[in-house]
Amino acid sequence: MKKLLLLFPFLLLAHPLNITKIWIDFDAKQAHLRFVTFNIHTKDPQKINSYILKHFTISNCTLQPQRIAIHNEIVINAYFTLACKQEPTKKIFFDMFFDQDPTQQGVCNITEHNRTINAIFSPSHRMLSIHLTQESNNLFDFYKEGIIHILTGYDHLTFLFLLILPALLLYQKLSKALLEVVEIATLFTISHSITLFLSLLHIANPPQNLIEILIAVTILLTALNNISPIIPFRYEPLIAFLFGFIHGFGFANAMQEMQLHTLNLAKIVLSFNLGIETGQCIIIALLLPLLWHIPKKIYTKFFISASFIALLLALYWIIERTQGVLL
Repeated sequence: MKKLLLLFPFLLLAHPLNITKIWIDFDAKQAHLRFVTFNIHTKDPQKINSYILKHFTISNCTLQPQRIAIHNEIVINAYFTLACKQEPTKKIFFDMFFDQDPTQQGVCNITEHNRTINAIFSPSHRMLSIHLTQESNNLFDFYKEGIIHILTGYDHLTFLFLLILPALLLYQKLSKALLEVVEIATLFTISHSITLFLSLLHIANPPQNLIEILIAVTILLTALNNISPIIPFRYEPLIAFLFGFIHGFGFANAMQEMQLHTLNLAKIVLSFNLGIETGQCIIIALLLPLLWHIPKKIYTKFFISASFIALLLALYWIIERTQGVLL
């Protein structure tokens, strides 16, 4: 639940100010709304709250009174919590004192996700519509983006495919091969999550073109190791972990194209990574049983052929991406 602090003047005044100042901060633990007035005729909290709830509303939000404080006999501070349903647009209605004074205005300052929106309410403009960055909705959007990115990221898929292939040669049981593949995918996710955070926090930001080249290099080296092993296949999880750091910067490049707010960066990265992990699980679930049923003699030839094709793809990507840098 997001917090809302309302500081406002009450209706029953002999000479109300003609400007009501309003602050709403959706980011803070306690947001702010301020109203100032003179000659208060009532200090009854129920009447004050009742007037606010009648003349100030936010669509699909519930204002829940907390407490009221009066300063210097002229300023009323009323504190509310604000519970809102998730939606891309909020409609804010304000008409306090408009029926008493046609010159009344409400000056509104709204903060959400580190941006500020300013607006003025008047008797001829009582409704304000603002488009909010709905973080909780975006979390699912980032989850979907993670799935889409891994399923359409042909270089990432090729790398993962090359790491999966040797597991079926190492083990005689599908369950053991599956455990090996899950370990590979998990370590890959852990390492790329680290560099994803580093990049999005602007701690480490290598050039995007360089990262794309290095990703292709990781595919080339893994394909070469499959064809002529230098590192034993039992160390494939370690390869996934080490090369995952490079792929993490590639994922960061994809995320930086989206609208991010560091306020909830951990949630965003977690959602995106869960999407990547889901995509990897989909690939494993579809691919592993099919590969397992290939006869071993045929599979060995398939293993070498597939690795060789991946090697050629990696060479092509390296050349293509290097030309992009040079140009």
